[in-house]
Formats: sequence, C-alpha cells, structure tokens
Amino acid sequence: MAAPDHGNGLLSTAPRPRRLARWRNNLVITILVALLVLDHYFPQYFHPEHGYFPSHSTADDSLVVIDIQDSLQPEPSPVNETVWADKFSNMMDQHQWAFDNETQIGDFALFADRVKVLLRSQELLEEFRECQARAGHEDVAMAEKARTLEEEQDDIFAEFFPYISKSKKARRTLAELSQGFTQPKGIVIPCGNDQFQMAVHLISTLKHVHKTPLPIHVVYASPGDLDIAKRAAFRSISPDVDAVDILHFFDEEEVGLESGGWAIKVFAILSAPFKEVIILDADAIFLQPPEVLFDFPGYKETGTLYFRDREIFPGEGDVRKSLDLLLRLAVDF
Repeated sequence: MAAPDHGNGLLSTAPRPRRLARWRNNLVITILVALLVLDHYFPQYFHPEHGYFPSHSTADDSLVVIDIQDSLQPEPSPVNETVWADKFSNMMDQHQWAFDNETQIGDFALFADRVKVLLRSQELLEEFRECQARAGHEDVAMAEKARTLEEEQDDIFAEFFPYISKSKKARRTLAELSQGFTQPKGIVIPCGNDQFQMAVHLISTLKHVHKTPLPIHVVYASPGDLDIAKRAAFRSISPDVDAVDILHFFDEEEVGLESGGWAIKVFAILSAPFKEVIILDADAIFLQPPEVLFDFPGYKETGTLYFRDREIFPGEGDVRKSLDLLLRLAVDF
C-alpha cells in the first residue's frame, strides 16, 4: 500500500504508481537528450569512423579532441622474482654447458648449438629489460642476476669469437655487435686494387642504371689494399657509397685479412652496419635492381639466398676476355 501524503509536498520513499511512471519517463527522456548532446559535441566516441580514441586534432577540426588513451593503459605488472630467478638459473646452466663442450674442428653442428645458447641468452636479457621498463622500477636482486648472466655471456662470446674484438684490451660484446647494425639493408662489396675497375662498373650500374636506394660499402683490408685515390673514386659515384677499412673493426693479428683473400667476405658482413646484407663480388653484373633479392620466397623463408658462382680459375677463355673488354669500354678510370 502506498504511504500517505502528509501535505508538505513531499512523498515518502514509496511513490504512487502514476508518479512513478512519470518519473521513469522523465528519466528516460533526460538520458536520451544527454546522449544526443554528447553525440553532437563528441562524435568520436559514438561513431567508429571517427575513431574511438583520437590522440590528436587537425587544423580543420572544430572540436576539442580529448586524449584518453593514457588513462586506459593497464598498470604495469611487477617483475615476478620467482619466474625470473628460474629463467636466469636455467640460462646459467646452459652457459656452463656451452662453455664446457669444446668443439672439434669440423663439428659445425655442435658449435652451432653452442652459439644458439648465446642468442637465447641475449633474447632473455632483452626480455628482462623490457619487463623492468614496463614495471617502471628496477628489481635490485633480479637486476644483479641479469648483470651476472651478461658477464657470463660476454666471457663465452669472447671465447667463441676472439676475432670480433678490436683488441684484447677493447673487448666487443655480443650486445655491442648487435647494436652496431643500425641500418636496415645495404650492399657490401669486398674490393682491392686489382678489382677496382670491375667494382666501379658494378656500383655505377647499381646507382645510375638501376637507381638502387641501398647504401653500398666497399670493404678493403689496410690502406695498401685499396689506394686512397680509388677510395675517393668510389665515394664520388654516389653520396651513399663509402669505402671502409675492415681493420678499423677487427684486429689484424686475429683475422689476418691483409693477405686473407676470400676470407674477407664473411668479416665484411660482420663489420657492416646493415641488418640485412647483400654481399657481392666485384665482377657481379645485375640486370635488375638488387633489392628484389629481398623479396625472393626462399630468402623470406630461410633468411639466406645463395648464388652459384662460376668455376674457380676457369682459365683465360673467350668469355673472360669479352667481359674484360666490355668493362674497359663501359668505365674509363
């Protein structure tokens, strides 16, 4: 039963049915009006084509756009010490295995497995740093374990690849090597004085015929390997062509590249700043832009693509003489 009206214009907590219906109708109308007003002034929150969470406004906008993305970001989760302690302990065990299992000459499979430990260790350290950055603070105990793991990693890396460092006193770590790959893609061409003419023809074709945007590094070993005038000639072909002495990167006592011949090729790849590399012999000839190689299905699937070269030392045949004549006619240096 409804409570009585005491004559003061106020109702008790149980309104009469007619007034309750009128109150409900007024509430519905008020909500609809509010929605229409919001839709008119803030359409971005009601229409997907305007974007639900705009982060900026343009010069043509007549409305003030509110950025609410930051307030919707989830709170960073703290570093889970138990999880990370287990991960670090497991990786240290793998470090010990990689360090203890010396590789016999020719056992490339075992050596590859040992190197994979280093890569997994580097990935774990990067994952830990990202986790700490998201948390917004440093877990001191876990950070110390990470530093210990990184020191072990550096020791193993130096043991596996002593030639990576510029000298025994200036050790280059795996992280520093990775950080040196600062450009996405590029071309590397090992070249000495004897290959100069062919390399000029190759680079001129790539830059002026195929118009490749890829930067090119001509790599040599010691000043005597490639004369200073020839280095200047390479740089004059295009602003993004450079000549680089590989012994500024490696220790000659470790790599022996001044008289190393073909050995320079793999070191040229390591010393280049490119994350993806096309390495070319100076006598290569391209009939289309080199960057198409990155789109080959085999390269996308495996990360490598190889070209079967001509036979070694085929002799002074007609093909070699014709190529030599073609290059002399095409490039006059």
